[in-house]
Amino acid sequence: LQRIIYGVLKEFAHTDQVLYSTHEPSFVDVSAYHQIAVVRKTSYSIGTKVTQCEHGILGNAEERKGFQFLNSFNVEKNEMFFARKVILVEGEEDLIGILAIGRHLCLFKEFPEEKGYSIVVADNKEEMPKFMKVLNAFNIPYVVLHELDGDPNSDLNKKVKNLLNGNRSVELPNRIEDSAGHAGHFNKAYDAKMF
Repeated sequence: LQRIIYGVLKEFAHTDQVLYSTHEPSFVDVSAYHQIAVVRKTSYSIGTKVTQCEHGILGNAEERKGFQFLNSFNVEKNEMFFARKVILVEGEEDLIGILAIGRHLCLFKEFPEEKGYSIVVADNKEEMPKFMKVLNAFNIPYVVLHELDGDPNSDLNKKVKNLLNGNRSVELPNRIEDSAGHAGHFNKAYDAKMF
């Protein structure tokens, strides 16, 4: 039903200006980030702040197209606009690891959203800078769980470090499997869950 309503709003937007407020991630199209405004009121003294970003944060057409495709099927990524803080990870295995460790250490009962954190899975390291650019543009605080893959000075690792914009990065020297004591590579999310 939410998808239908969102589709109707998008249809209206072809001919009329449409404004709406939501707490529902399915009503956010991250690929149209220039049409989104994040509204927060952290205190009475500061008041309500509206943050938008300029069109062009994701530079060229190929980068925008890849980001649009990446986000067109995943409402979970839109959680970043509603979180107090985002934990940005490369893959689903990282998400599984954070959930398992957080539950084991009693940092949260089920999910980090209980503490205001949302985990956003970038799907791979190459996509992380795109998310970081959008998070930076909207002043959404985040932490990056960053696998260095044994090469801390690679161009991609440097790019991730350079985009932090005052946010934190937790760096694993190699892969999450190595840090967890798993020999080999998690081939599927199921393997990571079972381990």
